[in-house]
Parts: sequence; C-alpha cells; structure tokens
Amino acid sequence: MSLLLQPARLNAEGPRAYTLRVLQENLLPSSMRYLIPDGDAATEGFPRLDSSAWIFRRCRWCPECMASSAFGRLGWELRFADACTICGKWLLDICSACAQPVTWARDHLTHCRCGADLREEGSSQAPLAVVALSRSLESRALSSTHCAIPVLESLTTQQCSRLVRLLGTYGGLPNQRVRQKVNASDSLAVSWPISSLAGEVLVDWPHGFHWMLSRLQNSSPVTEQGRVARAFGGLYKALYVGLGDTAFDWIRDAFEDYLAENWSGALGKQNRRTADNVLARLRWLPAPTAASELGVSVRRIQLLIESGQLHARYRTTKSGRQYVVVRKDDVENLREGLSTELSLESAALRLGISRHRLSRLLPQICPGAVKVTARGSAWAIPLTWVSTLETRIDQLPALQPEDARSARSFDHLLRHYPFDDVAVARLLLDFEESTLKANGRLQGRIGLAAVLFPLSTLSSYFPESSKVPSGLLSIPEVAQRLLVKQEVAYKIVRSGFLPTISHRVGRRSCQLVEERRVDEFLQSFVLARDLAHQFGISPKAVIVKLRDIGTIPVLGPNIDGCRQTIYRRKDVDESLELSKLFDSCRTIHSAHSKLIAAHAALRPLSGN
Repeated sequence: MSLLLQPARLNAEGPRAYTLRVLQENLLPSSMRYLIPDGDAATEGFPRLDSSAWIFRRCRWCPECMASSAFGRLGWELRFADACTICGKWLLDICSACAQPVTWARDHLTHCRCGADLREEGSSQAPLAVVALSRSLESRALSSTHCAIPVLESLTTQQCSRLVRLLGTYGGLPNQRVRQKVNASDSLAVSWPISSLAGEVLVDWPHGFHWMLSRLQNSSPVTEQGRVARAFGGLYKALYVGLGDTAFDWIRDAFEDYLAENWSGALGKQNRRTADNVLARLRWLPAPTAASELGVSVRRIQLLIESGQLHARYRTTKSGRQYVVVRKDDVENLREGLSTELSLESAALRLGISRHRLSRLLPQICPGAVKVTARGSAWAIPLTWVSTLETRIDQLPALQPEDARSARSFDHLLRHYPFDDVAVARLLLDFEESTLKANGRLQGRIGLAAVLFPLSTLSSYFPESSKVPSGLLSIPEVAQRLLVKQEVAYKIVRSGFLPTISHRVGRRSCQLVEERRVDEFLQSFVLARDLAHQFGISPKAVIVKLRDIGTIPVLGPNIDGCRQTIYRRKDVDESLELSKLFDSCRTIHSAHSKLIAAHAALRPLSGN
C-alpha cells in the first residue's frame, strides 16, 4: 500500500519524528505506522544505527524548537543526547498536563495524547558539557565531519553511546552491583546524571578523565586503594574488556598515563592488561626499590621522608601490612646529592679499618659525617673527606717491612697498642693536618692501615690511664718470650697455665700477664720442641719416646688443639730417671744372661 502524500525528509529530522509527520499529513493514526516499513523509499537516507543508540519507548522534544520548526530533530531520538542540539536547552519527555511520559503512540507531533500542546511546556538551559555531548552524538549519527567534542570524532554513534554509559555509570558512583546495567536509560530522569558526568569528562579530556579516576580511587575502601582492579570499582576491567576495541585505545592510553603519574599502589609485571611501559613511567616507587636505586638503607629512606626530602604515600592492605611509596622525581633529585656520600661499609673498606672502629672515630675525625639511623652504626660519609685522605696516603713512599723497623703501621697500633678512641682520633687528626709526619706506607696494604708512624713519636699519644704498668706483658709479648705463635700463647692462657690480670686501657679492658708468671711457667713446663733440641732428635720422636714410657702432655694437638705439645717438667724428669733405671737393669740382666750362656758353653769341654 502506498501513501497519498510522501513529504521530503527535512535536514537532520529524526526517523520516528518523520514517520509521525508523514502519518499526520496523510490523516492516518499512529497505529498505522506499519505502512512505512524500514527500507521504504520514504525512509531512505536515515542512519542505520544499532538499537542501543536509539530511544524507542519515549519521545523527547524541545518546546522552543518544536514551536519554531514543527519537526523533531534526529538528536532528540538518540540515547544520552539529553539537550537540544539547536538551542541548548534540556529536552523534555513528560507532559506536565497529564504527568505521563510522552510516547510515539500519538497522532500529532506537537500534542500529547491527552491533548496538551507540547510547545507550551517550559524548559531550562542545559550545561555546556551536556549540550556539546548531544551535538557530538547527533553529528556522529549524521556522519558529519565536525564534532563538538574532538575525541569522539573517530567513534561511531554506537561506540559513543557505549563510552558515555561507561563513563557516566562508573564515574557517578551508583549504589548498584553491576554499574553498566542501567534500567530505563531512555528516561531523562535516569540518563541526565549519566550524560552530565560523561560530558564533563569528555569535554575536558584527558584532565576530566583523570579527575574521575582520582575520585573513584579516593572513594574506594582504604584497604583496596593499592590494587588497580579494586581501586577503580570495575572500570579497570571495563576499559580493557568491555571497551577492548582498538577504537578505544586512546582511552586506555589516558588511563595508563594516569597510573604512571598518580598510581602509588601495587602494579607488577604479572599484570597483563597494562602495557610494560607503564611500569617504567610510574611516578611512585616502593621504598625498598628507591633504597636500592639510591644505594642506601630503607631506614635512610624513612629519614629522608621525615625530613621532607622525599614525598611519600602510605598504603595498608586488608591483612594490615603497611607499605610506603615515594615520588620518583624526588628520588632522581636526591641521586646526585647522595652520589657524593659513602656508606660506612664502603668507607671502611677504602680506608682499610673495621666498620666498628670507624663508626666510633667518625664523630671526632670527620665532622661532615651524618648518622642516618636512630640506632646502630649506619653513617653517610662525605666522599671528599675519604678521597682527600686517600690522596695523602698515596703520596707517602711505599716501604717493605724490613725497611720500616723503626715504625709501626696504623693497623699494628690498633691491634697491639693500648690506644683509646681519643688517642687514635688525635693521632689521625694530627696526620691529616701534617702535624704528625709518617715514615711511609707498607707495600701491598691499602688505606690508613698501611700508614707507618715513627716509634719515637707514638709515646706522646698514650694517655696515662692507657699505659701498661711495668712488670706486665700483653699476650703477644708473652708469645715473643716463649718463642711461640700468638694463638699458642692464647691457648696457654685460656687453659689456666698462665694466670692473667685485667687492666683498663682507655674504653676497653685487656688481659695482661705478670713477668714472674712467665718465668714460673718456663720452670714448671717444657715444650716438646725444646726437648727435641736438647736431645738432638725430632719433636715427633720425643713425643713417641715419652708416650712409650707413659708420659702424657698437658697441652697438644690431640688434647685441646694446641699447636705445640707441652709437658709438665716434673713428669718428664721423673720419666727420664725411671727410664735410666730401667736401662741399667736391662744392662745388668743382659750381662748376666751372657755369663750364663758362656758357662753353659764351657761345660761340655770340661766333661771330655
């Protein structure tokens, strides 16, 4: 059946408004719209859009524009285009006379089914962002090259509708489980909050989007703000799954830019959705990572945060574990400053002394050193101080041990001389200021440990309380008296054969031995080494001989691990006397046996 009148479609006229106008001009009721089926010549030229982009059940209109033009625009029939694309006022979808939604099931475009004139309704100006969004949706439906919101130019009308729904529902923080499943989105009461928020986000892209992401993250539970999938309430998955088309890559790029700039939670390489370059662009670093990059301890990072040199954020997980992240920019700014510092370990290694000793001396010899822990021995030491000291040491002549008999190395002084920290610090300061002249440095040694100081000047650095009283010997000096290694001397002392007395030297105590005790030891004990020299045989032969006659040593490798075998002199003397008696008896017995044998040999001769 063909219609009598087939008026031409007006520019930007909506398909349903055109259908109602055609029926009205042919004096047909709206129930006969089936006479204008899809594909009819009268409807050719209208955009073929997905059903999700159109509004079917309700009719929207602009009273002002309907009164001036008496036709319905295409933009009025698009979902989420809530403002008039001509005058910029809010569209209406409810008749104020009957308080019912206006539908397409009516006979006149300009009147409601109740007979009220829709052109007489009142409307107000819509926000600029909503107007721009409505005009953009209409221009995309009309395939126009101009778009009020430039970022939507590459999208189709259906894609624009999906994007607006996603931004408006997730950004609006509705109290529903599945945010994108919105009932009655063709109703203005439902759609205007969605279009308003989406319009604000898209008009000010990407800043509006970043504002929305920040709002979402801050509104999530504190325990979830460190996880991407939880912090953004499902938007994260929707961006990578729901909007997985390549046409939406620019939205994901903006999301990843936000993460790189603002994200301070966990984001590992196992996250397959975000690009690898996001990790490299993140503006926040975990505190342990920052400590590793700066070459300092995590405690030092905490001190830098407390001093305001590092900006930090604190996160607490559901399990109660707290972790800290710091700004990458601050870390980069600190890197150059910290490169002029050395840790205690590095400085001690370069100077050739122990960390413990250096940590005690630093407050006195290096005013520029800063302690970076509340407790313990961690320090930040100026590189210039260490380098200057190394340069001064390298300028000293290198000497062999035999060329330095009248001097002692700094390492030897620390090990064997009764210095306290004050005396050591004074000696080093005088060396730095060239008040104390060094003879040279030991060949093959590094740092301060190699510096050789003349014996003639060392006595002035001993405090009175640190000097060893006469008649007392240190353990190394005992070793020299006994002509044994120091470890043997220490083993003799620990075994109780050489009594010691405690003597305070500066801030420490040391064990000293009276000289008379050494003489008493030599009178009471004898080393297998000395017996071997006395008898002209090897120490091993002496040990075997004494063992055969039942003499047991008091110290030795098989007794307590001592490297020298030591006997009580009394036991050795008694054993040797007994050995001589046995040897005499054996000699007499041997002579008697020989006489008996000779007599027995003569008896047969006398019988003949």
